[in-house]
Amino acid sequence: MWGLTVIDTARAMLVRYSFVSHSIMILIGAALFALAIQLFAIPNQFVEGGATGIVLLLHYAFHFKPSLTTFLLNIPVFIAGWRVLGVRGIGLSAIGACGLSFFLWVLEYAQHKGWLVPFLVGDYLLAALYAGLTSGLGLGLILRYGGSMGGTTLIARMLHVSFGLHPSKMILLFDVVVIGAAVLYIPLDKVLYTFVMVYVASRVIHLVNREQCLAKEMTVYAKSTSDWASQLFGGLAHGYAMFEVTFEPGGQRMQAIRCLVSRSEWYRLKREIKRVDPAAIMIVHDVHDMAGQRSAFES
Repeated sequence: MWGLTVIDTARAMLVRYSFVSHSIMILIGAALFALAIQLFAIPNQFVEGGATGIVLLLHYAFHFKPSLTTFLLNIPVFIAGWRVLGVRGIGLSAIGACGLSFFLWVLEYAQHKGWLVPFLVGDYLLAALYAGLTSGLGLGLILRYGGSMGGTTLIARMLHVSFGLHPSKMILLFDVVVIGAAVLYIPLDKVLYTFVMVYVASRVIHLVNREQCLAKEMTVYAKSTSDWASQLFGGLAHGYAMFEVTFEPGGQRMQAIRCLVSRSEWYRLKREIKRVDPAAIMIVHDVHDMAGQRSAFES
């Protein structure tokens, strides 16, 4: 009983530490995104995409404060996403959304006091690149650590959980729709520069999140594997499958091994296989989702 209590306590501490560390990274991402909006996007009349684009259009048309409209627009989205993402998903997303509203308010106050100087250099392309880099890094961190800023980013996470659609691609689609509608309200050249900003941001988001896979699926084809397969693959958490295949044309018969490995195991196995069988063919795919035992691959 005492041992179970210790284990339960340790597990609870790990969960709490994970939530706190993820929350900190999400807040850092929200601060970077807010900086991109207040320092680069608004001074140069860029639109952004998704819910943030709607917020900016309301700001340009009616001078609504982005910090307030961001908070208000997120309320119905959070209600809709509660059942899809659960308490933890909504909790981290709420941290991202509230963090964004808070940092926007701080930067609005700093700009009002003259402490924040808008990025106005007359080079809209340079401003679009900086805005895309900063916003992409911020949003990439938020998505990597399980959060969102509400709005279309939360919708993108719901689509990812429900249908496996890639978040960065969904965000890019939402951005294109909103920015396309923005041509009715802002000059066309600003809309075109906004597309540059959004594209750069989507690529940065992809770079930040591309290594976030659970495992790698590895398939090895070799002429003879009986001598070394059990030594190299026998200790894997999920084991391995071995079967015989025939390559056509030619009818060459080879042994195939298929297994799931972590990123660190993949580098070791690749080196060892090249050493024992330089002619072996290795094919590797990233695994972003899987059912069953997965703890051995999570890092």
